[in-house]
Amino acid sequence: MNRLVSALLALAFIAVCVVTLLRSPRTGGSKDPGSAGPTPTAQEPKRAGGPELAITVVSGFTKKTWLDEAVAAFNAKAVAVGGRPVKVTASYANSGDALRAMQEGSLKPTLWSPADGSWFIQANDWWKGQTNKELFPSSKPLVNVPLVIAMWEPMARALGWPKPIGWADLAALAKDPQGWGRYGHPEWGRFTWGHPHPDSANGFQTMVCMVYAVTGKTSGLTADDLRNPTVRARLTELERSVEHYGMSSRWIDDFMRAKGPAYLSAAAQYENNVIEGNLASGGKPFPLVCIYPKEGTVFNENPIAVPESDWVKPAEREAAQKFIDFLLTAEQQQAAVGKGLRPAGRTDAPGGPFTAANGVAEALPQFPAFEVPSPAILNRVRDLWFETKKPASVTLIIDVSGSMRGEAMEKAKEGAIGFLDQMYPQDEIEIIAFSSQITVIASMGKVAAIREAARERIRGLFAGGGTRLYDVTAEALRRIGARRKADPDRHYGLVLMTDGMDEGSTMKKQDLIDLLPRDDAPEVVKIFTIGYGAQPDKYLLRELSNRTNARSYESSAKNILQVYSELVANF
Repeated sequence: MNRLVSALLALAFIAVCVVTLLRSPRTGGSKDPGSAGPTPTAQEPKRAGGPELAITVVSGFTKKTWLDEAVAAFNAKAVAVGGRPVKVTASYANSGDALRAMQEGSLKPTLWSPADGSWFIQANDWWKGQTNKELFPSSKPLVNVPLVIAMWEPMARALGWPKPIGWADLAALAKDPQGWGRYGHPEWGRFTWGHPHPDSANGFQTMVCMVYAVTGKTSGLTADDLRNPTVRARLTELERSVEHYGMSSRWIDDFMRAKGPAYLSAAAQYENNVIEGNLASGGKPFPLVCIYPKEGTVFNENPIAVPESDWVKPAEREAAQKFIDFLLTAEQQQAAVGKGLRPAGRTDAPGGPFTAANGVAEALPQFPAFEVPSPAILNRVRDLWFETKKPASVTLIIDVSGSMRGEAMEKAKEGAIGFLDQMYPQDEIEIIAFSSQITVIASMGKVAAIREAARERIRGLFAGGGTRLYDVTAEALRRIGARRKADPDRHYGLVLMTDGMDEGSTMKKQDLIDLLPRDDAPEVVKIFTIGYGAQPDKYLLRELSNRTNARSYESSAKNILQVYSELVANF
């Protein structure tokens, strides 16, 4: 009997629970018809569960400030695909480096956003050769950034700014032996300018712009245009006046402002970099102003696309599209304006930092937009740069003292060979090894002629002895200085690799310092320095580089290839 009562009580309890559950509001989905008040779903949006859906976007550096903030804002929204929260990670690379990494298989991004569409054209041309398909069949523009000529305001006014100025005016000034004296300012010396290496979008576009300007075209470039002797001669005049290359437009802007008008008169630049630089520097020593070339220029739409490849899975493709849509919202486009980037598809930029005080025009003047050439022409443009640029003569100095034993020595040899392999065939190189002795292991000669023999000599180096750092630097300066006097129409530089302090030099440190220039004049032998490990004389290495308008690097096993890529880009 007791068992029967217990069973009945248990059944009654279960029935009450069931009735209670049936009368309660549903805990998910839409509101139950006739129920009062909001559902829990309406009060608290359902959060995505499961592991993160990670996607990567690789971008050029131009829009980095805006894109970093946009990525953070998107990730904070916890947008979901298939119940998984999307996590975007952004990384940055020069467009040429990114394309090369994709070709090598070491880069497989979910999204790629180079500065302009020419890089998609080149990627598609390569991919079609491998698969008969395009890797980036469609893309969307994100922001609109014109390539301009950034010039110190007093110099721009001497040329007639704000009246229209163009690429041809630069070419005429570059070849004039009077230099700035042509415009009544002999105190400014000769006209010098800079642009990044063509592996960067800026450098590549600068070459395209100059070719268009010289031919008088705005579209339809042909191979015959690039073979034309007059075109090649005009380009050579402009490239021979280039005092400094580099791997990015931001680096050029920083360097130009640090060295001042005595070093560079102008540089090919992105409009937003001019704005940011003027704001950061307070317009000192002078503001830079944007010259919008009258012959025309390229507009960088910073397109973004998802590769049509099996390395991007369907869920990642859907997540990537959501991120693209987010970047194109009115809110994010206005945020881009605040960073000096014109909205997608527009040449005006209401509000934000687009003011004369920042060296730019709110609404762009009327001038042509150059057409992106065909893949065949794009490939020829890069070759044309190799043929028209000022050749370089470089002395590579390798520390083989006892402190370099082990990994430092192996990495130094690896880096030296990497540097040699990346140099251009028409350039010259000399290689000096030093410890207690100073030994020329490869005399100055064309890279194409001595490359293989020099590789073997470098591979045979081993560490031992002291560190005659002062003596070898002075000797290398003497040798390359004599060569410079005989042939001034070249870039000259030293690349000094060491891990230690001076030990055993007959020369005093101050005597070496006295050999360095005392101002920022461009006509000097640049000394690029690479310090290994924790023991190099970092203060001396920085002074050698800073006083000669070069750069000092701290090298390691992790960044050795990047260091040498940047070094080669300066010659």
